[in-house]
Amino acid sequence: SGGKLSDQQPTRKKPPAPKQSIRTSEPQHSTPKLLMVGEPLSKSPADDSRTSWQALPTEVALKPTLAAAVLTVAAGDSHCLLLTSDGSALSRSGDGEDEEFAPVPGLAKSLATSSRVTQLEAGGRHSLALTSEGQVLAWGSNSCGQLGPRADDGSGGGGSLRVGPVTPLMGHRAVLVAAGGGHSLVLTADHQVFAFGDNSHGQLGRGHCQTGSGLAPVRRLGGLPVRQIACGGRHSFVLSHSAVLLAWGSNDRGQLGCGTEDGNATRPLPVECSALRNRRVRRIACGHEHTAAVTADGGLFTFGAGDLGQLGHGSNSSESLPRQVAELMGSRVVTADCGTSVTYASCQGGRVYAFGTRRNKPWPLTLGPGGAGDVDVSAGGGRAFLRVGGPPMAAKLSIPEGLLSLDSCDPDGDWPGCLAIAACPAAYARAFLLPDIEHENPRPGWHGLDLDAAAEFLQKRLGAAAVSNPERRQELLAAQTELLTDLTEREEAHLADAECLRLLLLLPLSPEFESPGPLQPALAELVLRLPRPLMTVLLSWIMELRLRHFARLVRCLIRAAQHLLASSDCDANGEANEAAKVDADEQRIRRLRPCLDFLKRLHALNSDRRDRLPASSFHLAEIRDRVPLEKDYRAWTENRNQFSFLKYPFVFDGHAKMELLKVDARMQMEQAFREAMMFNLFQGFTFGAIFDMRSPFLVLRVARQALIQDAVVSLSSCHPAELKKPLRITFKGEEAVDEGGLTKEFFLLIFRQILDPVYGMFTCFDSNLVWFNHSTLECPENFSLIGTLLGLAIYNSILAAVPFPMALFKKLLRQPVALDDLKELDPTVGNSLQSLLDAETANSVEELELNFEIETKMFDHVQRVPLSASPEDRVTLGNRESYVSAYVDFVLNRSCRDAFDAFQAGFERACGSPVLPLLEPQELQAIINGESGCFDWDQLEQGAIYVNPSPDYQQLIANFWSVFHQDLDEDNKRRFLRFLTGSDRVPVQGMSAVRLRIQVVHCSPRCLPVAHTCYNMLDLPRYPDRETLRQKLLLAIDETEGFSLV
Repeated sequence: SGGKLSDQQPTRKKPPAPKQSIRTSEPQHSTPKLLMVGEPLSKSPADDSRTSWQALPTEVALKPTLAAAVLTVAAGDSHCLLLTSDGSALSRSGDGEDEEFAPVPGLAKSLATSSRVTQLEAGGRHSLALTSEGQVLAWGSNSCGQLGPRADDGSGGGGSLRVGPVTPLMGHRAVLVAAGGGHSLVLTADHQVFAFGDNSHGQLGRGHCQTGSGLAPVRRLGGLPVRQIACGGRHSFVLSHSAVLLAWGSNDRGQLGCGTEDGNATRPLPVECSALRNRRVRRIACGHEHTAAVTADGGLFTFGAGDLGQLGHGSNSSESLPRQVAELMGSRVVTADCGTSVTYASCQGGRVYAFGTRRNKPWPLTLGPGGAGDVDVSAGGGRAFLRVGGPPMAAKLSIPEGLLSLDSCDPDGDWPGCLAIAACPAAYARAFLLPDIEHENPRPGWHGLDLDAAAEFLQKRLGAAAVSNPERRQELLAAQTELLTDLTEREEAHLADAECLRLLLLLPLSPEFESPGPLQPALAELVLRLPRPLMTVLLSWIMELRLRHFARLVRCLIRAAQHLLASSDCDANGEANEAAKVDADEQRIRRLRPCLDFLKRLHALNSDRRDRLPASSFHLAEIRDRVPLEKDYRAWTENRNQFSFLKYPFVFDGHAKMELLKVDARMQMEQAFREAMMFNLFQGFTFGAIFDMRSPFLVLRVARQALIQDAVVSLSSCHPAELKKPLRITFKGEEAVDEGGLTKEFFLLIFRQILDPVYGMFTCFDSNLVWFNHSTLECPENFSLIGTLLGLAIYNSILAAVPFPMALFKKLLRQPVALDDLKELDPTVGNSLQSLLDAETANSVEELELNFEIETKMFDHVQRVPLSASPEDRVTLGNRESYVSAYVDFVLNRSCRDAFDAFQAGFERACGSPVLPLLEPQELQAIINGESGCFDWDQLEQGAIYVNPSPDYQQLIANFWSVFHQDLDEDNKRRFLRFLTGSDRVPVQGMSAVRLRIQVVHCSPRCLPVAHTCYNMLDLPRYPDRETLRQKLLLAIDETEGFSLV
């Protein structure tokens, strides 16, 4: 028998948990009648169904009052059931031709006082009844346990039994039942499908074909919002809210619609009937070995056994994939049902067609007078009942009443009901759907949810009810955590379809998701366990989220990660007990890893979004305080398969990446230093002092008057391994010893000279930025040396202050450049190209008379360089984007390819590091140049350190800061910074990283302040008054070049 649907009206805006009365009164229509077609109920068992089947409908003899009260009919192999408008259930078997419908014996006694029957189902030789209390009653044959475990027969087996409840369902509210040849299905309010009875062909969906396993839910339907269930002879179907069809059981005739190519005659686990995925199926009906599906547009598809013509395709062939009944394409099928080997289709306008029992094409049934409206068809066994003249089919909604849905809960009036909904995965899948999406399959890029309405409800109504009551808040958190944990940890309980993924978009809108706790790791763990197809769909949905919803998801996961970092019992120095530290770290990593893995996917999506979040949205500032970065980095370099934060570089801010870069440089310097010392030790023991010893430092001896020439000579003869040693600078003719200060000044001076356009290697633009001179005569090796110098500056943690545009740092990190980069370098040309792209008409573009070529100057001679294979082509509205892309590519790539390649090779030779690819272009620029606009002078004073402080120096220190803040303008303050540190740029870490050290010295007041740039230390003489201090300080900062021993 096909799964019949309840006549109850859904009330999605009311709480589902309270018991509800069933509306059974129907509007008045023309005098109804009940017709029967097919085998008579009194058919002898010896009769052949091929000869006893009657094609002419005959009216069932009913009293007029009973005929008018019939709501639904259920037909089995040898019996049928009637449900009337007052909730009465009548039955009739085939024992006698003159037998009349009579109340089901014992049914009335089994009903509660206020309960009534709302649905009847007839199986092969058993029957099921659903009551208004959500209880399931069963009677008839129990040879295969199809009545379920019962109080009067604990074994669940036996012969015929009287009416009794299916006892294990007492804890669940049933909303729909279906009966098959020897098995039964029950749909509960929380969208679980329970199966019991015959399992010889896997029709219970448990992954095996063993019998005697009793009643249990079909686990592989986890999270699916089911709206209809149906049983065939030995197979089962469910139809989801978004028209997804899943089936299991016997497939020996193709009745599951999933093909038989793999040769599997049984499917003991649910499989999708994917051929109907986008057909918007509204109803499914099962025969003994075939199936029919009705779509929203009135189409009818059949598949399975066709030997008696029951598929209606004009042949007696079986079909393993759904095929539309071509003969009915001109009619709009409203509903359909299946008998053992016959299919019935009720069409709009009151026409009913049948096919089967050796008639392989649809033929119309003669209904007689009163058949103008839609006809309800109920088939089973060898017969069908046609209800003519009753309420129109449109009045019967196919979605059962009482199914849980998140948007129907009432936090103020029914909190227990809200908790039940919060723990039901399917309740999320059918909530807050946009109009016209309610019965459509979800697809990549389109989830169909009204997330703004969901956020409004969850945060203001549900959130308000929970936040105001701590006990409720804990209950809600526990329910949602249990939901995620159950779906993640139970092997069979996974999300069954993309429709279930809506849960993963709605849960982050819950108020409990905003606070760090167990929810975020549980959600991330569930997401990471999704099969690849579902993961693809989910990521496409997240990609299309509005920025505020995407940002909330990222923010909640980042907060969870921050909380896990901050809650560690062991700090970065490892001062706690070692065993406790190891255990705490393992627990933290186990919960932190899924959050980071999910964030890694979100970070990749963010890179492809048009309205992307800033990189800082993914940073974990706490990582520098809670994680020993050097230890983590060393472990990562030794074994990249173990957990390390280096696998998630997006969580590092510029400060942390700078620290990692320093750690890597320090490790390489230590290695180079050790190798030099070991070599010297070996040489000393073996050859004495005959051979030159290797210096553990890279020493460059340069003259201020010949910086570039001396640097080129020194670096040209260096082996690449030498570049990994700590750098030391010696200025010829100066007695100073380099402890860092000379190195700072060396880079400041050499880049000032070498990047000067007069030198000819670089061109300066109106933006005061420089770029490679495409007409230079310098060989690539010289550009390689410049790249090496820049790499050495980074490697030795020196601010270089080079006026390169962002394009250079993108190219060094092998990232593509774009028009915005050209606009930064050359605003005039870049903005002109942007105006070209913004032009709205073809005339605006064509009047510019542009071709695919560019004019360049080579020693004051203008040259035309083609930008494409056809430079004579005009730039038009259709090809302007190609022209702009080619223009940008020429300026930033093609014109300087050889020079830049050499520059990059030299750069990587000096500071090649695994950390380098982790950097963003902006971060690399800040590491090289420092911050030019972040001069927090108050922070400089707050972070100052005073060597050997004394109360006697308080006035002197006060005078110094008074002069600094009040008498020095911004330019002089920056000159003081350069005087003190060797650079007028602020480190990435901010002004606090400068760490000014002031040391009061006992010398003549005629002496000037002295800066030790190696240590950022200022020697401040004991000046007698403020004015003297001001004059001496200004004199000192006027001379910021040159070193001497102090």
